[in-house]
Amino acid sequence: MPARRGHARKSAMELKEIARQLQGMTANLALRMPISWVNLLAGPQITVDGRTLDSRTQWFLKLLASSGQQPLHRLGVAQARAEFDLFQKMMSGGPAPVGEIVDRTIAGPGGRLRVRIYRPADSVARLLPTILYFHGGGWVIGSLEAYDLPCRFFCARTGCAVVAVDYRLAPEHKFPAALDDAVAAFRWLAGEAVELGIDPDRIVVAGDSAGGTLATVVAQLVRGELHPPCLQWLIYPATDLGADTPSHSSCGQGFLLTHDDMEWMRGLYLNDLAEIADPRVSPLRSPDLAGDLHRRPRSAARRGPGLCRPAARSRRQGGAPRVRIADPRLRRHARRLAGGGAGDG
Repeated sequence: MPARRGHARKSAMELKEIARQLQGMTANLALRMPISWVNLLAGPQITVDGRTLDSRTQWFLKLLASSGQQPLHRLGVAQARAEFDLFQKMMSGGPAPVGEIVDRTIAGPGGRLRVRIYRPADSVARLLPTILYFHGGGWVIGSLEAYDLPCRFFCARTGCAVVAVDYRLAPEHKFPAALDDAVAAFRWLAGEAVELGIDPDRIVVAGDSAGGTLATVVAQLVRGELHPPCLQWLIYPATDLGADTPSHSSCGQGFLLTHDDMEWMRGLYLNDLAEIADPRVSPLRSPDLAGDLHRRPRSAARRGPGLCRPAARSRRQGGAPRVRIADPRLRRHARRLAGGGAGDG
């Protein structure tokens, strides 16, 4: 009997893996299928607060709902990490061609810190512009492996080198561990740039979701150093962890990332909710944000609902935020990573 039960469990796991692979193939098909077909499969358009959900995203969410996908906060940390890594791999398509990928470890504030360096193929530049990328995942999930295909895509599409950072995750390492690693990675890259074949004056700090938050806080913390970032590329960053924007209610359920997921991640990341007021957690709460915006590097932002409203308020108060929408060719990545979601993070 035990042998039969073990065989049954193995068969169930194999069937689940096959189902996941089919789900990933279908999701990738949704990204390539003619939009007229997608519109038919997605069903009636969903409109929330006057905004219409992207048809491909709507179909993808429909597929997820039919698969019985559980919210992250119900899975527990270990399973959430495994599911997220699998989800990323399913949604990222085939690997984009790059010239070289090198894994390294550098000195970090909590020990050795892993980074992965991607170099474009056929580059003739002696010193490459570089994207220092911090992955998303609410400071709790995400990994170098999960973001390998997106980083290849960034490298191949932009012609920049990409350096991905395997920063420490909560709850094992709470705030400010991830940020300390991010700052250490930037300073290492700026300091070793020439030896690495990187232009120290053309380093972009970038990231999605929690990684976007790390990127913009790094830009704040190193702005007075010899080689500050030349640009921020922020993909739906969480800029105020205490914000209660209307989208937290209207988009808090049914759009992949839920309000409860965000609360769960925030609770695991922070030592105490009082840390929400720390500008290193909520960069829009920086007391001299208006002054910072005159000096900080330009930002290329993919935003969530409500993200630009604080920037508009800052402008009215005398600040000069410089924000532009990222290259439309990169929207596919943002759609793959987000699929919609609650709030600004």
